Amino acid sequence: MTKKELAIYVLLSFYFFFLGNNILSITSPDEGRNLYAASYMLQTGHFLTPMFNCHFRFEKPPMLYWVSDLLFLIFGVHVWLARAVSGISAFIIGIFTYKIAKDIYKLENPFYASLILFSITHLWIESRAYVPEMLLTAFEIVSIYFFLKEKITLGYIFMGFATLTKGPVGTAVVLMVIISLKRDIKFVKKLIDIKGILLYVAIGWSWYVYMVYKYGFYYIYKFFIRNNIDVYTGQKNIHLYPFYYYIVVLFIALILWVPWFYSFFKKYLNQKTKAATDMLIWSFVVLLFFTLSKNKLHHYIISVYVPISIFISMYASKKLVKFNLILSSILLFVLFIVAYRYESERFVPKAVSILKSKKLPVYYDNAHLSAMVYYLNTCIDSLPRYTPKHYFVISQNPPSKMPYYKLLTKGIEFDGKYYLYEK
Repeated sequence: MTKKELAIYVLLSFYFFFLGNNILSITSPDEGRNLYAASYMLQTGHFLTPMFNCHFRFEKPPMLYWVSDLLFLIFGVHVWLARAVSGISAFIIGIFTYKIAKDIYKLENPFYASLILFSITHLWIESRAYVPEMLLTAFEIVSIYFFLKEKITLGYIFMGFATLTKGPVGTAVVLMVIISLKRDIKFVKKLIDIKGILLYVAIGWSWYVYMVYKYGFYYIYKFFIRNNIDVYTGQKNIHLYPFYYYIVVLFIALILWVPWFYSFFKKYLNQKTKAATDMLIWSFVVLLFFTLSKNKLHHYIISVYVPISIFISMYASKKLVKFNLILSSILLFVLFIVAYRYESERFVPKAVSILKSKKLPVYYDNAHLSAMVYYLNTCIDSLPRYTPKHYFVISQNPPSKMPYYKLLTKGIEFDGKYYLYEK
């Protein structure tokens, strides 16, 4: 990038990926679990085994926690700083989107590819969420770039980081993409790089080996079988959505570009280029992989926005890119206002202010909010059969179902209404 382009990119990144990331307090379930696990590591010095709510957190590897803990050690523990990990990841994704467009495919206007990322509504949310998907995508895209540049060792190093961030999926996506794009047996032979493979194994798998050594088959079952194989095959049913789920996600994420897709594909069919074809193949491979999964979540496909942005940049006019960036900035500002008003109605900040003022036991009843565990820095169990004389209850049951409890406050969260009772 030129100095002018870099300055523009930095300013837009601050607005689209960082600004306002502290409007909402921590949400449940993922953010609360992740932030508690990271802060617990920092408090105890136990950085190898993630914990949440007094239980092992075997569902996720530790890379996200380690990166945020490094920032916490330097700047202190802050919610905005934890979420900044995703913002920084989005920033890196944009840089390497530019580099792929420029260095690999020699596009005339590679800067447009990075600019188009700012107009993808999905990234506005994910860059402000303390979840591993943005960090995973950053490592995947950097790895793909180095593999395409045939810097095999560096490709393996960053694929190892991707694997340590989310598991085997970090390896699967990278390998599927680079093999599909290269389509060359000679390249596959180059992948047999002993130094690169050893570094990949050391970075990406040494922690998993430790966990298996420490916890045996229980860890293998919880992470590899239940949280990976069973989730993909549908043996574990947690996010069951129809096969067209990701089409809906893409439609919403790319809403500002949808009206022009017909003209983009028409131009592509009239003059096919290798770059455009590769971007369609890349997109198709990622979407097919996650569509075949029985369990689906919107942020699984974040990496697909890189090839889509590069594809759009080949056919969108400079005027259209600028127009959608202006429209995007307005829409994001509206979302800031909506988020601010939503926060004022949320249950978590209301309940935390009450619970922190009184040191009494807290229990769940027909409810579970991981954010509460983080903010109170304590473990919260379900309501036991035998209770103390004075305690609090967090529940989704309305007052009509809790006649013997005193209602202290109520509010909304993404999954419904919550109530705080005192007994």
